[in-house]
Amino acid sequence: MRYCVLFWGGTMTGAEIAAEQFAAFRKLAAPDGRILRGRTQDDAGSYGGETFEMSDEMLRAHFAGDRTLGFCCAANGKARYLAFDIDAGFTDALPSIRCELVRRKLDNATLVTGGSDGSDGGRGKVVVFFKQPHPVATLQKLARCIFSEAMPSPGGQTEAGHTVDFYPLGGEGGLLRIGGRNRNPSRNATRCDAIVNLDGEPLSFSAIEPEARIWPRAGEHLPVEPRLTKWAKGLVQRGYQTRPRGDVLYQRDFPRLAKEYLHVYGAEGEAQFIAATEAIWARSPAMQARSVNHPRQDPRKNFERGRANAWQNARKHYNVSSPVGDVMFPFAREDNSERCSVSSRMFEGVKALYCFLTEKVRARQLSPDAFGASVRDAAPYLGLSPSGAWKRVNAAEKIGAIVVHDRGTKGPHGWPMILGLVRGDDTPANVRERGSTRPIVRKRVEARAKRQAARSETEPEPQAEKRVRERVAAAIVRPNRRRAPRSSASPAVATQALGKPQNKSCNSAIVSPAASRIA
Repeated sequence: MRYCVLFWGGTMTGAEIAAEQFAAFRKLAAPDGRILRGRTQDDAGSYGGETFEMSDEMLRAHFAGDRTLGFCCAANGKARYLAFDIDAGFTDALPSIRCELVRRKLDNATLVTGGSDGSDGGRGKVVVFFKQPHPVATLQKLARCIFSEAMPSPGGQTEAGHTVDFYPLGGEGGLLRIGGRNRNPSRNATRCDAIVNLDGEPLSFSAIEPEARIWPRAGEHLPVEPRLTKWAKGLVQRGYQTRPRGDVLYQRDFPRLAKEYLHVYGAEGEAQFIAATEAIWARSPAMQARSVNHPRQDPRKNFERGRANAWQNARKHYNVSSPVGDVMFPFAREDNSERCSVSSRMFEGVKALYCFLTEKVRARQLSPDAFGASVRDAAPYLGLSPSGAWKRVNAAEKIGAIVVHDRGTKGPHGWPMILGLVRGDDTPANVRERGSTRPIVRKRVEARAKRQAARSETEPEPQAEKRVRERVAAAIVRPNRRRAPRSSASPAVATQALGKPQNKSCNSAIVSPAASRIA
């Protein structure tokens, strides 16, 4: 038998290896925790052919070097691990990556493979495992964030212009070879990759402890995880029960849906957006019928044209090239008891708002201390109504994530808000002080002062005070009108009884309260 002692971490029999190590590897690498799928690498180095479910015999041949397998990283858009596949300068980049993973407390969930064994020198992989599956886009953004902090070189480049591949890839995650021997003729691999930890010590799969949390613990910077709203998921699942008007479908719903998919999946989200709209079309028989007012129009052509225009406009008005994975939310809900008044759901919404504002500041090169922002612009990207976006702005100001220098004015031609981002260890007071010196804030203060002065000239203060006093006096002397009590007697009898004094000795001018009300 050709099992590598370094890989297994000791001498074992074939039964013990199959029972312990293969089961542990399946638990780590299978996207859903049960089924492990992949493809075989041929002698030319390509992973062609059909995807199949792997057995223990296939895994044994892979780790022995008799067969090379590429494992499917994701299933149904979710994965259980991320990886850095470095093509050059692996030994130089590994110490920096190790320091960053140790800082994030991910060292016990990490394995290292490659170096100079199963592939040529200078190439290798670092794989980090998690207990629960997470969206592919989230893990890829986290991988880019970790590598950018460990290796601050622009573009993630190493030596000779080689780039780093961050797994899982888009879509279903791609294929990743963990261990085994690379059969590409250009690699000159003669033996299998050794599986070691970050310190270079032999490591077995059963000794790896997957991380329960995807983000750092409380007190550290928390990256923002964009996600689809309930409105978008519900629209895709149920479709339209009645035929929607053209302005509702192609001017409101489809543009909003395109902006959400662009915000969550980036430029690669067009395929997901098309699939979502196709699901809506299939579940909406009313959309497929021709209009009564326009029977010559083809509903399918209108549908495809509206979908294409929605995605094109979303790409035009949204900077998808701006980095998303390294956006940090500098607050943790567990750190400050004063923020407990904000619900956990609203706290997650504040993160998404902070991410959107940060990307806007970076894309347009605005001052983070004071910049203009419109709720109507932010609401579609967050999948909310303008009133819902207002609530998030107020919650973000309440927990100290942003500073509202000026709330603007309502209306289609009103003034936008002026906000400031609180970053890192900064405080809202410092941001407010720095933002007050910006020209955008000073101009807004001057403009408001001029409007107030113009309003005072057209309506003098004494007249305004007089009008307020008249309203208050009218409210005080306004009679309290109440209905008369119902009586079983006829109206004539009731009137006669109420109008007649009940006591003969009483003055005839005194009547009952009910009679006075009727009079």
